[in-house]
Amino acid sequence: MYRYAITAILLLLMMGCASTKMQSLMDNPGAHRYTRILLFVPISDLIIRHDIETAIMNEFNKKPDNRTYYPYTISYAWMDNDTLAVVDSILYSCTKIAPLWDELSPYELDSILTPFGFDATLVVTPEAYWTTSTYIPKHVSYDIDLKTTKAGRDIATSGTIKERSVGGYTVTIPHWQFDSRIYGFENEKLIWKATSVSSGSIFDKNLPKSYAKELTEKLQSDQIIPRRMQISDLKGSR
Repeated sequence: MYRYAITAILLLLMMGCASTKMQSLMDNPGAHRYTRILLFVPISDLIIRHDIETAIMNEFNKKPDNRTYYPYTISYAWMDNDTLAVVDSILYSCTKIAPLWDELSPYELDSILTPFGFDATLVVTPEAYWTTSTYIPKHVSYDIDLKTTKAGRDIATSGTIKERSVGGYTVTIPHWQFDSRIYGFENEKLIWKATSVSSGSIFDKNLPKSYAKELTEKLQSDQIIPRRMQISDLKGSR
């Protein structure tokens, strides 16, 4: 019974959703909320870059009702000194604005980016990637259903025995470390920095999605971007 309980606990832990742990540091917290941000993922692998950018854009541009809108702009309502204000918090992907940015001269790139009026740059760098393996021990149990019948002096026993097994295999869990930084767009000053590790599970190995969710929540809680409002917040502000 003890082995079965341990096996069940291990399975439950690994069958959950992917998760991300993030720690951040910032300069002068709460001094300014950035509302026009350029997303930059400086890696050469186009597929990985697309997956990371898409996950961040989808999560960043998600409204409180969990619907995703046009993938470049989103309006947030936020409270500042008990006063309700509505601001545009806009996240742009550098590869969508300038797909060949790495082939452009600084002057050409500047001429493309300047009209957008960016006030910050979000640089996301995927770093170490590794996997861990865990053996789920096998536990076998039996369901026994026996019937005994008596006929004269003879006693007969019949029934069924069903074998049930749990575990007995190895699962591989992916992990991914990300470095995230917010820079001032004009002065290129480091404003906010975070390190994180995303870990998958048996059924959820979408690490970019888990990372993007934690990134967006952390930027809001650290007051780097406007806080996403709920309907209850809006009602209470009247």
